[in-house]
Amino acid sequence: MKQIINYLLTIILWIAGIVLVFFKFPYLVYFLLIMHLVELLMVGWKTGKAAQLSTPGILVMCMLFGNYWWKPIRQRIKEEALTEKDFMEV
Repeated sequence: MKQIINYLLTIILWIAGIVLVFFKFPYLVYFLLIMHLVELLMVGWKTGKAAQLSTPGILVMCMLFGNYWWKPIRQRIKEEALTEKDFMEV
C-alpha cells in the first residue's frame, strides 16, 4: 500500500510540474528529470538489470518514479540472496 501511495504522490508531482510549465515555471520538471536521470545512472540501471528487467521498463520506471521504484526491487534482491549462513543461531 505504501508503494502505491508513493507512486500516486510522484505522479501528482509530475502533473504539478507539467502544469507549472504552462505558467512559464519549468524548474520542477527540470529538477525531477535531472534527479531521476542521476538515479538511473547511479543505481536504477544496475538494480533493474540485476532483477532481469527490460531496458525500456528500467528507463520508464526509473525516470517516472525514481527511488520509489528501485528501492523495493533492491531490497527484494538482497532478501533473495540471503542464505542460512547469514543468520546466527542463538
